Amino acid sequence: MNLNYTIEPSELEEGLRCLQWKKERWRTPNVVVLTLLGLYTLLLYYREPSNLMAFFLSVLIVLVLFLVLYLPGTRRRHRAAQILRRGKNCQIEFPLRDVLCVIESTRVITIQQKDSFYCIPKRVLRDDQLVYLKQALYPMAGQVVQVKS
Repeated sequence: MNLNYTIEPSELEEGLRCLQWKKERWRTPNVVVLTLLGLYTLLLYYREPSNLMAFFLSVLIVLVLFLVLYLPGTRRRHRAAQILRRGKNCQIEFPLRDVLCVIESTRVITIQQKDSFYCIPKRVLRDDQLVYLKQALYPMAGQVVQVKS
């Protein structure tokens, strides 16, 4: 089976997000902990305004919180733009070898190999092709993950 399709930037960004699913699941607890620490340090500064260390620590926590929230998305968009500069047209020949992981989200199926990845939008797949992909890839993949997007 051969697939020829044109990929959109949002689909490629979602595929890149799917590749980082292990890191993404720790993002919400990290944000909650940083927010609580920031609120605690602001409360310490409010109680004792002469304690400038608490104020500077809260500013530092806000900066780290900003990086945790916005840097991954910015890096994904930048990497997607770099990949799309090479070309939006993709061609995949099946069967694939050395599949490490298959990650399925609502809009894309991402196939991770040792040194590359494939992002296949579900909009280009017919029902029989989707069934073929699941039957061919899921048994040979080391890990199959379904990500909510």
